Amino acid sequence: MLSQLKEEVTPLLRGIVADTQTLLRQEVALARSEVRQDLKAASQVVAGFAVGAVVATMAGLLLCLALAHYISWSFPEIPLWGSMLAVGLGLGVAAAALLTNSRREARELDLAPRETINSLKENAKWIAQTI
Repeated sequence: MLSQLKEEVTPLLRGIVADTQTLLRQEVALARSEVRQDLKAASQVVAGFAVGAVVATMAGLLLCLALAHYISWSFPEIPLWGSMLAVGLGLGVAAAALLTNSRREARELDLAPRETINSLKENAKWIAQTI
């Protein structure tokens, strides 16, 4: 009778172990997929951040020169360096706003798939308790 019970229980235990292994593999695959998606979103934010910084720099240089010369031409009592300083400060504020916006977007990214990680932890606890 004991050998018959072993013969009936052994396939069940093997099935449970196989199902558990399959579940863990699927959970790990899901976690990898979520991380890839989050990294793609993060790379898009970083690219936007970089493009914003380059555009702000180019715009700052060109507009500083053009506006500074225009101010010096329009108001001869203001020296060229003073008009360049005023324009540079204004563009610096605009660039800071662009960079702050990209930084806020970067903080909103969630790079850790919390639900999947919690699910993996729960599965590991369950396996430890049942074995």
